[in-house]
Amino acid sequence: MRTSTAVVASLLTACAVFMLFAPGAAADRVIWDQSTNSVTPDSRGIFIAEPGGLGFKQLSFTSSPDWHGPPAGTPDGKQIMYTDRVSSTGVATLRLMDADGKNDKPLFEDAYDAEYSPDGSKIVFTRFVASKSIIHTISGDGKGSAASTGVEGRSPTYEPNGERIAFSASPGDGGGSEIFLMNADGSGVKQLTHTTGGSPWIDSSHPSFSPDGLEIVFSMSVSLFGLSQPPGSHLMTIDVPDPDPDPDDPDPVLTDLTAGQPNTDEHDLQPSWSPDGDQIAFFSRRQDGTTGIYVMAATVGAPATLVHDTPTTNTNPGTNWLAEPGDGDDTGSTDSAACKNAKKKLKAAQKKLRKANAALRKAKKKGASQAKIKRLKKQVKQAKKKFKQAKRKKNKVC
Repeated sequence: MRTSTAVVASLLTACAVFMLFAPGAAADRVIWDQSTNSVTPDSRGIFIAEPGGLGFKQLSFTSSPDWHGPPAGTPDGKQIMYTDRVSSTGVATLRLMDADGKNDKPLFEDAYDAEYSPDGSKIVFTRFVASKSIIHTISGDGKGSAASTGVEGRSPTYEPNGERIAFSASPGDGGGSEIFLMNADGSGVKQLTHTTGGSPWIDSSHPSFSPDGLEIVFSMSVSLFGLSQPPGSHLMTIDVPDPDPDPDDPDPVLTDLTAGQPNTDEHDLQPSWSPDGDQIAFFSRRQDGTTGIYVMAATVGAPATLVHDTPTTNTNPGTNWLAEPGDGDDTGSTDSAACKNAKKKLKAAQKKLRKANAALRKAKKKGASQAKIKRLKKQVKQAKKKFKQAKRKKNKVC
C-alpha cells in the first residue's frame, strides 16, 4: 500500500517534535524564578524544566514577602546562582546550588541581576550605591572585593567571548530604558538601541546575546499610561556591532521576533537565548489572562510553546538556561597554549561571519542583483560553517 506524501510529512513532523521535547533529548534546560503573593514556599523559589515542560522541578523554596531572584547557570551547567532577598532585613545574598537544588550555599551579599562570564572567571552583577543600580564584577568564586565599573544599569550580561557587557539603562533624555554595550572593564559605553524616542512610557530591557555573539534579544515594553498605542511587550533582536566597525557597515537591524504571532498584544518579557542558539525562553502574560514560561524558535513569528504555567499573581519571572553539563568552560581554568590559539581562531571566525552578514545586509538594502545576493549568502553560509567549527574546537581544547 502506497502512503501519501501528506501522511509521510505529518509523520516526519510528529517525529521531529517528539525528538525535540522527548525526555533527555533537550539537554539544555530552562530555569526561572517565581515570586507570588502566596506565603506558601511551594509557589516561590527557583524552578527548572526541559523546553517541552518535562522534568519540571522546584529547586529552592521561600515564603512571602521574601523572594528568590533571577537564576543563572554556571558555564559548565552543573550549578545555579540566584539572589535570595530577606525582606525583614533587606539583605540580598547571592547563593549557589547544584543543578538538582542540593548543596545550597551563600556566595556574598548585596547583589542583584548576577551572571557568569563565559569562562566562569567573573560574575557581573548590580549593586545599589546611593540609590543607583551600579554594575560591578567579582571573581567567579565570589571571593575578594567587588570592582565597580562606575556604570549605572540593570540586567548586565556578558558577550559570548567575554569582551563586552550588554545592559539596560536610561539614556538620560527623559525616556525609558535602552540597551547599551560597554567593554568588560566599564569603558567604551555605547548606546545600542534608540527605541524609546524620549518617551518615558517605553522600555527596552533584559538583553541576552545569541551564542555566536551576532545578535541580542531583548524585550521592548509599551506602558499602559501616556501613549495611544496598545500596551504590550514584544521580543526584539538587534545586530551586535563589531568592536572595530567598518565605515561602510550598515546600521544594526532591529527585528520584531514576535511579529506575526497570534495574540501579539500581550506581554512577552525577560528573554534568554538558549546555549545552542536555536530557541529563546521568555515569560509571557497572554491575552486570555494566563501567565507562564514559554520557548520559541529564534526566528520571526515562530509559535511559542508553553514550558510551565506560573501563578497569575506572579511578578515577572527572570528566565535563563542551564547548559548541558560539560558544554561550558571550566570555571577558573588557566588557558593552555592550544586553548589560547583556539580562542584566537574563534574570534577571527566570528569577525569574518560578522563582516559577511554586514555585506549581505548592505547589498539587500541597496537593491543588489539576485546573483550578487546569492553569492553573498553563500559566503555567509561558509563563514557560519567555519565559525561553528572554530567554536567546537575551542570547546574541545579549553
